[in-house]
Amino acid sequence: MDIRTLRPLAFLAALVLTATLAVACDETVGSSGISGTTTPAPSTSAPANPEPIGTSTGVVDGRPGSSPPSAGAPAPTTPVVAPTLPAPPSTTPTPLPTSTTAPISGSPVTEAGRTLQLAPIEKVDVIATASIPAQYALVITSGLPGGCARYAGATVEIKGAQIIVSVFNSMPTAPTPCTAIYGYTTRSVSIGALTPGVAYKVVVNDKSFELRAQ
Repeated sequence: MDIRTLRPLAFLAALVLTATLAVACDETVGSSGISGTTTPAPSTSAPANPEPIGTSTGVVDGRPGSSPPSAGAPAPTTPVVAPTLPAPPSTTPTPLPTSTTAPISGSPVTEAGRTLQLAPIEKVDVIATASIPAQYALVITSGLPGGCARYAGATVEIKGAQIIVSVFNSMPTAPTPCTAIYGYTTRSVSIGALTPGVAYKVVVNDKSFELRAQ
């Protein structure tokens, strides 16, 4: 055969072989799952129930399921409670004293030929017993002006918060010679129980002072 006739046949055989190899390569690549297209990178999807960053579903401070407060959350505020004002102190009313007229033992008695006169008062002291209620008494030192003067007694009268004590001497009615010696006598005059807390004004002849009962 002429060589010029073989050249076209060889060229045609080469084309057929190239096409056959190309088809075989395409089938091989398709069977192995490799395609010529670029596969996108797999995307990372978030879980169905995402938890906020900084929280924990474990045990916090001994309480399961509790979460510590996040840094951006406002701090809890304590409710302001108005202070309770103390009740005003109760005032106890001052007890009122009772009014009595009580002549004491040794009340002055007018003797025949003698007359009663108020005695000069030198000193008055207050004494009280330890009993309940306390019993009060006045220790009164009075004067005896002259040798003819005698202690005659005393009377006690309580009017509200005032205690009036009258101390008497007896003197001769008719002019009688008497010494000029000035004497003294001290007697206890009972005024009885008093109302506690009351300030009494005590008047003994021409002397007066305040006595607060306990």
